[in-house]
Amino acid sequence: MYVGCRNGIEVIDLRTFNRRGRGRRSALKIDNEQDQGEISAIELTPYEWPYKVVCGTSNGFLQYYDVRNGRKLTLDVGYMYGGKYGIEISEVRMCGEYCYLMIEEERGSSKVVEINAERVGNEIVREYDWEKMTEEKQERYRTQFAVIEGGIMVGSGLPGGEVVVMKNGEEKKISFGKEVVSRISYRGEVVVVGDDTGWVYPGAAE
Repeated sequence: MYVGCRNGIEVIDLRTFNRRGRGRRSALKIDNEQDQGEISAIELTPYEWPYKVVCGTSNGFLQYYDVRNGRKLTLDVGYMYGGKYGIEISEVRMCGEYCYLMIEEERGSSKVVEINAERVGNEIVREYDWEKMTEEKQERYRTQFAVIEGGIMVGSGLPGGEVVVMKNGEEKKISFGKEVVSRISYRGEVVVVGDDTGWVYPGAAE
């Protein structure tokens, strides 16, 4: 399946394409409610939970869709944080039954939140909030993150090519190149980092 989105989600079965790329047939179309903002992040759930799509919106809503029966679950992440400031969900990652969100706040900082959508009333499992770690405003902002065993790794918003590994309550910095980290990909014990000048650096996550 392929999932594309603007103001909604379209699930496409690639088996309906012919050799010339024609004959596309949508398996499901889901319109996003206007007051929830534009879809800003999207993720397919792991193989253990097939046929589900998770997305975040520019107004701080997290949405779970089951493409088999059209079931939809919506969480207002902004409300879960008291609605004190506007937030945008810029990235979504799934790992098992847990969902990891990168939240961008209007006041110029960001954090990653681990959520269990099935735990109604107590959805927030853990926060990775680096705003409390430093007084440097630029250091509060992170670029992209990847989920690793026991934690996450995030790219620094400062030049220096640093990735911060936050695992089991501890933090460690790994340097890749000299520029701001813009992309992180992780599998097993290997991490690949791309910076904002187009360079790619492979390395170890430990």
